Amino acid sequence: MDPKLELARLILKEALEEGEDLTFSELLEVLSERFKRALRGAERYLAELSSLGDLPPRVAIWRLMNDERWRTAFEEASKQIVEEMLSA
Repeated sequence: MDPKLELARLILKEALEEGEDLTFSELLEVLSERFKRALRGAERYLAELSSLGDLPPRVAIWRLMNDERWRTAFEEASKQIVEEMLSA
């Protein structure tokens, strides 16, 4: 799977679980620790996202959805998550 798409998918799933309990940088830290293997190759994307650090996850995700560099990855990740939820 494309590292950017996998990162977007993991961000959305973790944000669903954590809600507003973590800042975006804390959420990224949790992902980095929990999904080291899945995120191999995504290190540069994680570094890029660190600039959104102190924002609540919903705000950071909204900004990413409006960023042309990330829009496609988050749209595809959103579709995948909805399909997973509907098939469960």
